[in-house]
Amino acid sequence: MSIFSKKICARRLSETGCSRCGEIGVIEGTAVKTRDGWRSVDALDHSDRLHVFSGGYRRTAAIQSEEIWSDPFDCPAVVRPLFVPPGAIGNESALLLQQDIRVILEGETVGGAFEEAHVSIRAGDLLGFRDIALERTPPKKGRLFRIFFDDADAIEVNGGIWLLCPETHETLSSLIDGVHKFCKIGGRPVRHLTADEADVFLAVEEKIDAEAAPDG
Repeated sequence: MSIFSKKICARRLSETGCSRCGEIGVIEGTAVKTRDGWRSVDALDHSDRLHVFSGGYRRTAAIQSEEIWSDPFDCPAVVRPLFVPPGAIGNESALLLQQDIRVILEGETVGGAFEEAHVSIRAGDLLGFRDIALERTPPKKGRLFRIFFDDADAIEVNGGIWLLCPETHETLSSLIDGVHKFCKIGGRPVRHLTADEADVFLAVEEKIDAEAAPDG
């Protein structure tokens, strides 16, 4: 077989390349808590009221979606989602997370390293923590949903995870790049951890896990 006959993903050959498949958003099939119960993100519309970190339920300002992973094989690691097993970060069921989305976690267990009661961690920085791993093959033609509010907020997914959503005029890239170290959501301060700070946070969590584990 000629080396030139090797199949290549059409997205990889496009103008955007693989980068589109690594964009921030909520992957289809993710369960989102609404006032009417749990619904798949791909079944939401603007009339739904989502359970938010700021308290209570609110409607979105916008929901955008697009198809990614048009032909997923041999995808670069940077655009593959994370597989989060049940219970790894408070989630009741397994789910996939885009690496650049931010997850809000309680920060009180970090022994004073951070003053804030809540911190956000880039999902990709959770790789290796409590068996969180890269998904081997992303779902073919999966849909990615971007949820916006009029001000920064977070939504509850899969029974216990808070995913940060930007306000309509903002992108989460500013958080990833460290332009903003903090935000306030419903008056509650959230510190956006850098990769190094996330390592400190997760190391403390792993120590707590080890101390709580039964002997043997």
